[in-house]
Amino acid sequence: MDLQVWVEWAKSVFPSEYPAARYVESMEDKGVVKSAYNVLLSYGPDKDVDRVAYRMSAGLNGLGAYFREQGADQRAIVLFRAAYSVLSGSYPSGDMPAHMFKASKFSFANLRALGVDETDIVVLDEPPIVEDAPWSRLDEILSQYLRTDTTGGVAVDESVATDRRPAAEAMDAGTFLRGLFPSWSTTEPVARVLASLKAYVNIELGRSGIIERDLGQLFEEDCRVLASIFEESGVAARRVDLVNATRESRAMAFKVGGGDRARLFWLASALLNHELWQCEDGLATNQPQVQIDLLGYISCVLISHRYDDGDRDLLLDSAEAVVRIASNVTPVVLGRFVYMRNWVLAAVGTYLMLAGPNPSSPSDSYYDGRIQSDDAPAFRGLKRADREDWSEMLLSGWQAGPEAEGGCYALASVCGWDAARAGWMLRFIYQASSENAGDLSLDYWEKGLTDLLSRVDRVRVASNPWQGTADTALRGSLITSDSFGRLMVPSPVLRAAAAQGLAPGDVITVHGNLFRGRRVPTYLLSNRYGPFAILKIDDRDKITREVRNFDAYARRLHQSYRPSECVAHPMDMYLGEDGSPLRAIQTSYVFNEEDNPLTLREWISSTDESALVSDTVGRLSLVSLKPWLAHVRRDRIDLRAEYPVLRPAPVFDKQSPRNWAETEIARVVASGSDLGMELMKEKWIAPPIRCAGDLDRPANVLGVDRWIDPAWLASEVAELGTGELSWLLDSLSSGLRDFDTLLSLCHGDLHLDNILCTDVDAQKRPRTVLIDFESAHYGHVCKDLAMIEASALCQVFEWTDEEYESMLVWFSSSPLMSIGSDGLLAGEASELTGNLARTAGISARMRDIATGCSQEHWPIRPEEYLVALLGALLPMSRYSTMTTGQRQAALALSTIVATSLLARWESNHH
Repeated sequence: MDLQVWVEWAKSVFPSEYPAARYVESMEDKGVVKSAYNVLLSYGPDKDVDRVAYRMSAGLNGLGAYFREQGADQRAIVLFRAAYSVLSGSYPSGDMPAHMFKASKFSFANLRALGVDETDIVVLDEPPIVEDAPWSRLDEILSQYLRTDTTGGVAVDESVATDRRPAAEAMDAGTFLRGLFPSWSTTEPVARVLASLKAYVNIELGRSGIIERDLGQLFEEDCRVLASIFEESGVAARRVDLVNATRESRAMAFKVGGGDRARLFWLASALLNHELWQCEDGLATNQPQVQIDLLGYISCVLISHRYDDGDRDLLLDSAEAVVRIASNVTPVVLGRFVYMRNWVLAAVGTYLMLAGPNPSSPSDSYYDGRIQSDDAPAFRGLKRADREDWSEMLLSGWQAGPEAEGGCYALASVCGWDAARAGWMLRFIYQASSENAGDLSLDYWEKGLTDLLSRVDRVRVASNPWQGTADTALRGSLITSDSFGRLMVPSPVLRAAAAQGLAPGDVITVHGNLFRGRRVPTYLLSNRYGPFAILKIDDRDKITREVRNFDAYARRLHQSYRPSECVAHPMDMYLGEDGSPLRAIQTSYVFNEEDNPLTLREWISSTDESALVSDTVGRLSLVSLKPWLAHVRRDRIDLRAEYPVLRPAPVFDKQSPRNWAETEIARVVASGSDLGMELMKEKWIAPPIRCAGDLDRPANVLGVDRWIDPAWLASEVAELGTGELSWLLDSLSSGLRDFDTLLSLCHGDLHLDNILCTDVDAQKRPRTVLIDFESAHYGHVCKDLAMIEASALCQVFEWTDEEYESMLVWFSSSPLMSIGSDGLLAGEASELTGNLARTAGISARMRDIATGCSQEHWPIRPEEYLVALLGALLPMSRYSTMTTGQRQAALALSTIVATSLLARWESNHH
């Protein structure tokens, strides 16, 4: 059966201007509303035959039942025939899922009840002709009942409605609430009453940061709506008026049901109940009523957005807020009302589903097999259990398995890492589900939570640059990422991550400032004896790869220059926005008790002696890296695959395997505008860099009259451009696709923050220790050396304008950049002083070592070292951990390298 034919037929009978994504399904929506929504879902991009067939048939069945109730039997027969045909035609063998078979039986039974002979109930070859179509518009049905997403073009009065509520809905609620006003003889200004309620909400939610994030923003929007409703009249000041008003507002909230439609009534009830609690002749015992209203308000948010992937953060915040408020409600009140118990259990179940082990997305939670139950309500074809049962079902499934520690982490997280609240929450789940708890063991989970939180108590955070600041609205219980993709790690979560590696009885302190320049959260751990390990938090796949690379490659280095052990912690953590799995990895080092480790970047910036700096980086390569660099082998490779910014496609055994030219160049081009340079991968001439004239002197030194856009060169080399360099890629002499070169073991990401400096020898040289082996592999011999040079040029110092120009001139004057030279030598640096002299010394030392790695008859060619430099420098122009000036320097140096590289290739070609 061609299902798309039936979809087009349904669109002609029930058209809709807007897609289903414009509307949000509410739990209480049934009948014609639910049916219209299901039909509209079948119009969407979903290609799954089962889902499309079921949604359409379920919707047509419901609309058929509606027309039958209205006496339109002939229309009902058409719809039931269509539903039966869609279902049975999709499964001609009859072997259809149980819920679809049930729907087909519903169609069949209704057709028989409407007088259709049994022999006439068959699968139609094509949709029936409907001459009087359309019968109704789906968007008109839905707009009357379901929350509309106003981004689709519905005009909204911003003074009354918010971006989450259509104006009509806010006006309806406002009309009802204003109807309470005539009986109010005395009033209070609404601004004062709202301010008092907001202060109370802040107390209930504590220092969680929830009020600064999505839920807090939604709360503020709703408060503005209430302020506009009560602006002229004020809020009742007499006790009797408040009692009557709260009763009516809450009654309306229950009558309307869940979802956005009830939210405003719950908030109005909270406002009035709070004033009834606080006013002069108020009820001193009324606090629980305010808590009930706030729980009802937040539960409406959870109901409305429970399947919205874009609102995952909002759902997690809302669930945590419910737990915080409910834990403060007196037990006799919480135990008295079943709906309160269900609100709390549903919130925790949602949180565990979205942020527990193997998390689901909000939309996928509808189909998650872990919450399918034979005891589910009969009207649910998928046998999905009630949401308030999810927490018990999930915990039972994780119990005594590898997910148990992650389950404890999720429970502690939803409870804000508060031991008392976590214990209360666990007992609440157990008591509420004790009759059907099955294998759920309270003792097991209490022990797991106690062990986790007691270990967390033995971790102290001295500094955490990835904690974020108040204005970043950092989540207090989950790891999130900022606009640059950097992980933000709240200190409670950091303590939990570090606690996984605790030895019995040990107490540790976490220091982050040493690595504050890194994108990935990295921390130094110390105990009573001093520093002993480094902790890093990153994607689970990267952590797994680092452990594998440590065993395969890092162990070949002498133990003095690398970690002694590398252990990935088993507990998964999850990124707040999308649930991506994260893990912590701990690498142990042999530090002396008096050691104060620095990164090599920090050590260089604090050392005045250029010769000492050059000697130290030389020893790094010739001593620390000797087991890698001393054993090179010659082979043929695609040289472009070594460098993500030049890579034509993902390569899964190299540095950053998922990154390749398309992703990298897009990021570089996007960041160019921040630097005052509009990069274009389609245009070969580079635009002005930083300011006019910056490259005039380097151009004279290098002897060029135009600069090459490095983004353009990278895209052409990676075969993503217009093909202007096809002659280069096809050339056997350049051989980029089949490059004859030397390979060695490479770190893969050897910038200066991935090298630690520890105890100093008699010559004041520090011992250099490598960290972070996630990108280690067999690769281009120049790769690590070029990365050290690029890091020294762009990541250590912030150049003044004079230093910046001098550095570019010196860089351009090196024989490596000269078309007529075959050497890798750096430029003359005798006239350079200070920071420039130290940097030039590092550059010269790296190129000298690269030359030494050559073979006598097959030396390393300048072109391949330039490729390595371009592969290291160009991505730095987008690094969020570097200053704008440092990124501009990286871009200018990339331009010089790209220009020299293309000139060499053209010279060799001709």
